[in-house]
Amino acid sequence: MSAIFKLISSNDWEDAKITGVIPKTEIDLKAGGYHVYQMDDLEKLCKLSFAQNDYPIALELEPSSLISQLTWHQPNQDRAWKEGIIKSVDIYADLVMNIYSFEWGDTDGETWCKIVGE
Repeated sequence: MSAIFKLISSNDWEDAKITGVIPKTEIDLKAGGYHVYQMDDLEKLCKLSFAQNDYPIALELEPSSLISQLTWHQPNQDRAWKEGIIKSVDIYADLVMNIYSFEWGDTDGETWCKIVGE
C-alpha cells in the first residue's frame, strides 16, 4: 500500500493537534472529501497551492484505515498529478505517521520548493 499525503499549512496543523481533526481546505469542502496526494507530486503541488509564508507541510497518513474511502483520479489535461479524494467526514490527527516540511528557494527567477525529511 503506497503512502498518502495531505498538504496543509502549519497553522492548520497546530489547530489539528488541539482539536484532534485535520481541517478541510476550501477545495476539500467543495469536493466533499479530503484531497490527498502521492510523494512524487508534493513539491509541485506545494508550489502551486501555497505561498512560502503559509509554511506548508505534508502529513503522511496511515493508509489502512482510509483506503476504503479513497478514490484515485489519474492525471489529465487539466491536472498533471494523481489526486486522491477521501470521502470522510473527518480525518483524525492521530492517523499522521510522519510530517514533512518544505525548503523554498529561487533560481534564476523561478521559485521552487523541495520536501525536507524524506
